Amino acid sequence: MNQNLKLRIMTALVVGPLMLGLLFGFGIEGVTLFAWVISLGMWFEFSKMFFNLPDKNEKTAIFLVFTTVIHWGHYWLSVGIHPAFLGLAPVFLFATVFLFQVPRLLHYKGSAELNNPEGVARLKQHLFELMASCFGVVYCTWFPLLMVNIREA
Repeated sequence: MNQNLKLRIMTALVVGPLMLGLLFGFGIEGVTLFAWVISLGMWFEFSKMFFNLPDKNEKTAIFLVFTTVIHWGHYWLSVGIHPAFLGLAPVFLFATVFLFQVPRLLHYKGSAELNNPEGVARLKQHLFELMASCFGVVYCTWFPLLMVNIREA
């Protein structure tokens, strides 16, 4: 048996009962904590797959902090906010991602960098990471938040 498969089986055997206890025994706080941990784990995996430029650690840290703030805000503010507001959450999340990454993209050493092939390749890679991070915000941050909303309903 593959070592990776053994690790996944052991993790499922240990984390499975803990997860069920957290989801059913601790109410909304347990679901919120579980969704936050799942979201952080998803971002770690996502950043390993898509971020390849030298600033990958900074991007990962930004998105982990961003996810923590979103989950914290969702937990504390969702009590008094109408559930229809959560339909607007992806719009706000995308706007925040662009606020973090587009200024860095536009300050890309000017046109001298774009005149050589390596600079163009780095710009394409940065655009790819920007597009991937927009998808990652929905996949890694917003989807786990839906678990909390399902538990509240």
